[in-house]
Amino acid sequence: MLKVIIPVNRQLSIDGSLDQAGFFKKSDGSYVFRKEMGKGSAAITAVWVEKESHLLFTIPEDLELAEFQMIHDALSSLSEVLKTSIDDSQAFMGYLENGETAFLIKRWHRWKDFLLRARHRSLKGQKVEVREVRGILLEYTEEESSPHFEVKECVILTTFGEQKVTGKNLQIEPTGEFI
Repeated sequence: MLKVIIPVNRQLSIDGSLDQAGFFKKSDGSYVFRKEMGKGSAAITAVWVEKESHLLFTIPEDLELAEFQMIHDALSSLSEVLKTSIDDSQAFMGYLENGETAFLIKRWHRWKDFLLRARHRSLKGQKVEVREVRGILLEYTEEESSPHFEVKECVILTTFGEQKVTGKNLQIEPTGEFI
């Protein structure tokens, strides 16, 4: 399990802030993330640690990237609302190209971009679907003006020939079919 700690001033009411971030309070006093997720919303919990005046979040390690993004967004939002820092030193996600460590909050965007670039490189020559166009991914072009990885154009070989698909932040998904 990954763990994230958010220190909180005891004078603040955390219930409303946690509710805004997508958590609800259970009868035992713990909090559960309520957004719909593939592994189930009950998997992400938070408990108030009175002695140390912080919230302790536990997060399963086997979530999908989109689910980690939801958690990242919720915790970042919560940190802003509570005007406090986040200790994500126990939420290691992986390494960047340069060997730096990345965590659920710290270096998250750089790590996610690194993963997406690697994923898209590996999809070249594979059967994919983009905006209901299915075929073999021949090439793609990144949006250079975006601070994060986004695909703005791709060329797909369909049964009718090459087809160019353009748009903002195109989602290229593998079909799972073999050539």
